[in-house]
Amino acid sequence: MTELKFSMNGAIKFGWNTMKSHFWFFMAVIIISILLNMIPDVMAGMFQESAPILAVIINIASLVIGIIIQMGLFKIALKLCDDEKVVISDLFSCTSLFLKYILGAIIYGLIVFAGMIILVVPGIIWAIKFQYFSYFIIDKKLGPIKALKESSRITAGKKWDLFTFCIVLAVINLIGSLCFLIGLFVTIPMTMVAYAFVYRTLQDPLYASTNEYGQIPNSRWLKWAAVIIVTGFFGMILLGIIAAFTIPSFLSFRNRGDQEVDEQLELPALGVDEKMMIADEGDLPEIITNNLGMKFVLMPAGSFTMGSPETEKGRDADENQHLVTITQPFYLQATEVTQEQWQKAMGGNPSYLQDCDDCPVENVSWYDVQNFIEKLNAMEGVTYYRLPSEAEWEYAARAGSTTAFSFGNDEEELGEYAWYGENSSDKTHAVGTRKPNAWGLYDMHGNVVEWVEDDRHDNYDGAPGDGTHWVDDPRGTYRVFRGGAHIGGAQYCRSANRDGNWPDARDGVLGFRLARSVTPGP
Repeated sequence: MTELKFSMNGAIKFGWNTMKSHFWFFMAVIIISILLNMIPDVMAGMFQESAPILAVIINIASLVIGIIIQMGLFKIALKLCDDEKVVISDLFSCTSLFLKYILGAIIYGLIVFAGMIILVVPGIIWAIKFQYFSYFIIDKKLGPIKALKESSRITAGKKWDLFTFCIVLAVINLIGSLCFLIGLFVTIPMTMVAYAFVYRTLQDPLYASTNEYGQIPNSRWLKWAAVIIVTGFFGMILLGIIAAFTIPSFLSFRNRGDQEVDEQLELPALGVDEKMMIADEGDLPEIITNNLGMKFVLMPAGSFTMGSPETEKGRDADENQHLVTITQPFYLQATEVTQEQWQKAMGGNPSYLQDCDDCPVENVSWYDVQNFIEKLNAMEGVTYYRLPSEAEWEYAARAGSTTAFSFGNDEEELGEYAWYGENSSDKTHAVGTRKPNAWGLYDMHGNVVEWVEDDRHDNYDGAPGDGTHWVDDPRGTYRVFRGGAHIGGAQYCRSANRDGNWPDARDGVLGFRLARSVTPGP
């Protein structure tokens, strides 16, 4: 390994000592940064369903704030390298350079992306070569192109050393994260300043010669540690490549075996030529499975109070209570329609979160769902499949309950039954992995919201009392969706909660589950 062109040991020691001498300042900076990033995210989650446009605006504002704070952190690190006084307001001192920074980041990202596409290694080399563009923009107020050129100049002949240094800093932060994340309050400021120190050393040769840390030789143990870390890094890449080629073949072989077992154990699905002669509910199977593996649970006829009492926490004015009698039993899918089931019928996957066959399909419009239903009915030669009415959906969600949720009123228990804003990490999860309600239905309170057949109305005044779908002639502007989603609070997961959107709207929270009539539809 060649002699380093800068003092890695000195940079780390400088970062460590600077962090110690400004510890409480860094604590305040980190806490403020976290809060300024978290608060808009929480606000966006609150408005995601009720005011989606406002949620998008808040998310954009959050992104801008995050970038400005990042620029401010770079500025703070540079001022500490120059032994200048730092204040909290430095976090927001680079707003005038925002557009330059954004443009530079876009160009830098495209360069690295192009290198990754070519053969990975060029992407890593270019990432190192141009990594200090942001510092030149903030420190010297250069334009994006000039900043990239200057970064290329100062990193010439030092790419291997800089790559090693970046890996060492990453390992330091990894160690910090393993200390219950608390260690990051130490390692992030330390590595941030060390990184800026190297920039200042490369950008100004006199800086290294006049700074005591720049004269510290690199210790032998640090060099060997760097060699081991880099070797391990490339070893992991090699193992990843090997796994990418071998694991799919293994899983394919295993899945073939599992499929053979499933075919031996699976109950026969309802066929195309099946005739359902129904005398009463006792003649109906409780669970049926179709040719796509979609399981449907029998919902008995019965009466219930639809809507919510005025005392219910989180209720809206459009949930006025009224009696509904479901006159005919029907089947409702036990889970939301999955991505695998959608692909079997439609051939593609519109979901934002993919590579999860058992996750609910999302980003589908009401019209998309109608196309799916038409395709499924045609595939099986029936006319049973449809969307549930809004009344049928709430009847099934309540499963005989009269409380805010099918399991009661305690929001603390919601995480056992639903993927929602408090436990989902802002993403969908495999269906059927939370507890079902009393009638065997999963995810009625979360994961994705679900389209129903009805037009959206401001309240239930004039709604049919027999549980059939409520549609206008001509059809209304909006369609109803029900249930909670993987984003948003508990109030949006209540059995009575209702909302709507344009029938051509698509979003990462919009999914559905199907109903199946016990007799053929029109």
